[in-house]
Amino acid sequence: VASCRSFAGNIHLPNVDESTGHVLVHYLYTSAYQTLDDMETSLVGEANIEFKKAVLAYTAANKYSLRGLQQLSKHKIEHFGAEMNIFNVIEAIKKNFSKLLCNNPWVYNYLDRKAKTTFKEDHTVFTRNNFFNRINDVALAKVMAKCIVELYNNKVSRMLNTEREPVPGISEE
Repeated sequence: VASCRSFAGNIHLPNVDESTGHVLVHYLYTSAYQTLDDMETSLVGEANIEFKKAVLAYTAANKYSLRGLQQLSKHKIEHFGAEMNIFNVIEAIKKNFSKLLCNNPWVYNYLDRKAKTTFKEDHTVFTRNNFFNRINDVALAKVMAKCIVELYNNKVSRMLNTEREPVPGISEE
């Protein structure tokens, strides 16, 4: 530890912004998750900004195999994502999805859960609001299309099964 304190060199972390770098360094020194305060955020925008920071921290933690920071970042993603709708979540991750989060089962599961929650509230939500027009990343569009097709498939299957069930007391002759 003493040798770490005397380190005067630079650490080069390509593709890591200042905010994410702070989270990484703070975690390495304290094993805790901490972001820099953003003085210009409103309460409404705070969840979106902190969500983005958590996604970038999660991505860096994956890249550098920091399992503890991965778990802390997941918790922050879940926490701040709970305050966001699916549209804001997609907006927050779409820019870097292919580079940062593609092929990550936890991210797929998170997006699937978020889509299911949204669909439960309103099963027509994905048919309007130009949902797919907002997604400019092919990998993200494929993930969301798979989630949404499964949701509609399950709904149609339930509807068909309900129609086929015999009504008690009525003969099927």
